[in-house]
Amino acid sequence: MTPFRLILALIFASLLSQFPSFSDQYVERLGAEAAVLADQVKDFDKGIRTASASDDTAIIDRMRAHMKQETARLETTRDDLEALSQSGPVARILDIDHMADLALLRENRLRFEPRLPVSNAGLVLAGLGFVLGWLLATLIGSPFRRRTLA
Repeated sequence: MTPFRLILALIFASLLSQFPSFSDQYVERLGAEAAVLADQVKDFDKGIRTASASDDTAIIDRMRAHMKQETARLETTRDDLEALSQSGPVARILDIDHMADLALLRENRLRFEPRLPVSNAGLVLAGLGFVLGWLLATLIGSPFRRRTLA
C-alpha cells in the first residue's frame, strides 16, 4: 500500500462523505428560493393587474417581461426541488444536474459546515470515495511504477 494511494483515497472518502449533508442543505435553500420566487411572481401579477390604464405601458411591459423570467425561474426551481426531494441522499449524486443554480451552490458552499459521516448515506459515499481515490491514485501512479524484467 503506497502512501500516495492511501492519502488520495482518504481525501476522496472524506469529500464524498460530505455530499449527503451538502445536498440536504442545498435542497433546503432551494425550497426557500422557490418560496421567495413564488411571492415575487404573485407581487408582479398583483401589480400588473392593479395598474391603471393611465400608467406608462412601457413600464407595464417591462414588468410583464420580468414576471415571465421569474415565472420560468420558479418553474425550474420547483422541478429541481421535486426531483431532489424524491431522491435519497446517495441517489442525489446521480441527479446532480438538478443542482444547477450556481448562485445557490456558491452560497451553500460558503455556508456549508462539514459533518461526520455518521449516516448510512455518508458512510456509503465515504467508501465509494475511498475506492475512487484509490483507483485514481493507481492510474496516476502506473506510469511511474518500476517494471521488473522476468
